[in-house]
Amino acid sequence: MGNFKLFVLLFLATYSVFGQTKAEKKEAQYAEIKELIASGEFVFVADRAIPRGGSSISLVTNPNYLKVVNDSTTAYMPFFGERFAGGGFGEPGAIAFETKIEDQMVKYDDKKDKITIKFSAKNNYDRFGLVLEIGRSGWANLLIRSIDRSTISYYGRVMPLESNLASP
Repeated sequence: MGNFKLFVLLFLATYSVFGQTKAEKKEAQYAEIKELIASGEFVFVADRAIPRGGSSISLVTNPNYLKVVNDSTTAYMPFFGERFAGGGFGEPGAIAFETKIEDQMVKYDDKKDKITIKFSAKNNYDRFGLVLEIGRSGWANLLIRSIDRSTISYYGRVMPLESNLASP
């Protein structure tokens, strides 16, 4: 009977240590993502595009990125969806821009370990509203609204700029 009590005690002690370690790991992941976003220098690279009313499309072999460097942003995101206007001569088919960030708002939801970044960007042909929701592990969802195109979402990861191999 003594061995059984010892076994149960060791099991409970081991279980509580690993349980705390998992919670601490989640907390550390979220703190790392918060620090990355606060630095103002990161990149989002998508694995999947989800057009409005369409099926998920793999972007693993398609170059794509949304870079944020302080108050500027650069993007090249493949677009799969409906165009409401014909577009201008020389306009890329992808959502592409290099501009200053406008109307930026960053919200930290520490209860859900989620960060939401909203901002506007524009190019010579269109104006875009972007919402980037980032989870504690860096996986994120990017929603892009446009005046001339249907809304599209992208699913991928947020990471430090130097770790991104997909963008120029």
